Amino acid sequence: MQNKKRYIVYWFMILGIFLLAGCKPSPTPPTIQVAPPTAHPEGGPDIDHPVPVPLGTRVTLHTDTPGATIYFTTDGTDPSPTRSGATSRYEEPLPIRKMKPTVVRAIAVKEGMKASEVMTAVYRGRWTPPPTPQYIITVSTNPTKGGTVSGGGTFTQGTERTVTAQANTCYKFINWIEEGEVVSDQAQYTFTVEKDRALVANFEEVREQVHNVTQDTFHGEIQEAIDDADPGDEIVVCPGTYNECIVLDNKNITLRSTDPDNPGETVINGGDDGPVVTFTMGDASTLRGFFINGNTTNSDGGGIYVGGGSNPVITGNEITGNTTRGSSGGGGIYVGGGSNPEITGNEITGNTTSGFGGGIYVWVSEPTIAGNEITGNTATSGG
Repeated sequence: MQNKKRYIVYWFMILGIFLLAGCKPSPTPPTIQVAPPTAHPEGGPDIDHPVPVPLGTRVTLHTDTPGATIYFTTDGTDPSPTRSGATSRYEEPLPIRKMKPTVVRAIAVKEGMKASEVMTAVYRGRWTPPPTPQYIITVSTNPTKGGTVSGGGTFTQGTERTVTAQANTCYKFINWIEEGEVVSDQAQYTFTVEKDRALVANFEEVREQVHNVTQDTFHGEIQEAIDDADPGDEIVVCPGTYNECIVLDNKNITLRSTDPDNPGETVINGGDDGPVVTFTMGDASTLRGFFINGNTTNSDGGGIYVGGGSNPVITGNEITGNTTRGSSGGGGIYVGGGSNPEITGNEITGNTTSGFGGGIYVWVSEPTIAGNEITGNTATSGG
């Protein structure tokens, strides 16, 4: 019994010595492990299976564990958190600069956690030729309404390109310019792409020209174009002043100015030799966008004469300052018996007659007259 007591005393004495000396039980090792690093782009698993990447490719390393630090090597050795040997701390993407395999090995660590497994990613740099330069070719028109251009875009250096200019009606192509200098006087300009270019196609307005756009033929006079037209043709008259009287004899065509919304640019004055415009023999043509002005005639219809049985469309014109001394009248427009014209959207002003109807005279017919401005016309006999 005495020996047992002595043993217990000895045991407590030894425990006291350990406690006084600061000895503690060994801590439990951490069990939660840091997520292993990943590489982008993904590399090969070993030196025998490298992933080819362009020289200069930069490899980024990442771990999903917040606050963890990544250490790596690029010579195939194991990385060490103590940064011994070839180990480096990851701070920025790693460039691949060699055409032989580069072995990236990385580990992620964080205090209080178990270090991650070692990741391996193997790359082999490959040389790639630099891309062939691309250049932008822009094309535009001057003036904008003068025509259309094509052939612009982005093209590879050294390729051959052709830009094309097409004049609109009543315009002609002049030249291609670049930075104020003429580079070609041909509507189709071919060149080798060596730099960015801004090409401008210059056009010039053509006056006193008549274009049958249906047949793509050109004439110097309106009546000449009318005579050569077929039913259904469209004739466009360029801006200018035309000293002629015209007759549409059962032609059934469209006759208009280049810009029907600006009739003042295209003038037909008749030259005091009968009505400026005559529709006859049942004609059903359309007349649009003209300035019919300043004509004096001894027949009916100082500006426009619509013969019996004709049914034209007369729209968007300015009919002003015309005079007739005919027995019936119609200083601006005369509508003969049995005609059914459509007269809309015209300005009929300042016309005079010694007969009836300073603006419009209608004789035994049923025209449609709507949306016109009819002011300041005079007639000796009335109307």
